[in-house]
Amino acid sequence: MNDLRLTLPVLAASLLIAGCGGGERATAPTATSGSETSSIATDPGVSAGAPADVAGGLCAEFRDTVGSLPTPKGEDGIAAFEKSLAAAEQAYIDGIRTLAVDPADQGTLEEFITVQEELAAARASYRAEPDPDGGSEEGGSEAAELTSEAERLGAELGIPGCAGA
Repeated sequence: MNDLRLTLPVLAASLLIAGCGGGERATAPTATSGSETSSIATDPGVSAGAPADVAGGLCAEFRDTVGSLPTPKGEDGIAAFEKSLAAAEQAYIDGIRTLAVDPADQGTLEEFITVQEELAAARASYRAEPDPDGGSEEGGSEAAELTSEAERLGAELGIPGCAGA
């Protein structure tokens, strides 16, 4: 069981990184009017840029954060790794929450966020109580279903998937 407990977080992080779409964090676009150029003002807490670009940047940040986590050693290392992984997942979700989407897409965005939160909870639950036989069982299958739903909703919104976040 101890070997599984040490291997599982590293495997989970590898899967999270592998499923993440590319992209760079978007910078605020500019608007032009005649010969004048000015930054587009956005509401505080709302991202500027095309949702796909911003979401891709958030995913890249998530991937970089998870990829930089040290390999956990011992129970304390595992606990710290899992805490850092959960914080990275939450940062991705919080970033997605700031996407500026068309008002007609707001309901789909809220559903996407809910699915991402449920996915993070399912993964956290599975990391806390993995299948002793090394299989994915209920937590893994629930995560797979939620991942598929997140990908579907992301496609509707035109934003890249970031499986694992």
